[in-house]
Parts: sequence; C-alpha cells; structure tokens
Amino acid sequence: MRGRPDATDPHLIQQISMRVASLDDLRAFHRRLVADGYRIEEVVNHASAIGCYFFDPEGNRTEVFWVTGRPCWVPTVSPIDIHQSDDAVLAEVDRVFTQLRDVPMGGRMSEESATLAPAARQG
Repeated sequence: MRGRPDATDPHLIQQISMRVASLDDLRAFHRRLVADGYRIEEVVNHASAIGCYFFDPEGNRTEVFWVTGRPCWVPTVSPIDIHQSDDAVLAEVDRVFTQLRDVPMGGRMSEESATLAPAARQG
C-alpha cells in the first residue's frame, strides 16, 4: 500500500465513521445533512448496520451509522430508504440478513454481486 496517491491531494483520511444510538437518530442526522446541503453519497443497508455516507465540507468521506443488532459479518451494501416506517426498514434489514446469515466466517456466497457492488461504483 502506497502513501498519499497524489502530492497535491491533502486528503489522507479514507473515511470518518460515527455511530448513533437509534434509527430515529440516523434519520434526524440525515435530515439535517440534507437541510444543510451536504452531498450525500448513499444510504445503505449492511444488514449489521445502516450507514449514511456523505462528504464533509473539506471533502472527507464520512459515515453515520446505526447498528441493527443483526450479527452479519458479510460485507454487503444495498440502498435503503430510512424514512420508511420502522417496520419497513427492519423488514428490509431482515431480508438482507436472511440471505447472508448462513454464510460461514471466511466462507463465500454462491453469488457475490453484493460484495462486488462497491468496487463497481468506484470505477
């Protein structure tokens, strides 16, 4: 792994992450980001957490996340609308968790499109 990729780029932080205590706290944070004009990259369901990714005023990628209580270690990402009802959000979290919960630690999914999605977005 190399150090700074470009001597003219001052961004040395890959990502800043902050945890909130509840889904309602995540919703409130998201509403505040939108109201204040922050650039939101995405809001995603990781099964183990829901993350809101945005860029701070200095251009640092930042995540605010809420831990769902589902013990999913598989790296996955799928868009989610956190402003749906609690029941709808949790049903979507459970849908993804159900697909992944039986993948053993270090195992592979039979179809890994969910784990490849972030790499596709970078290109």
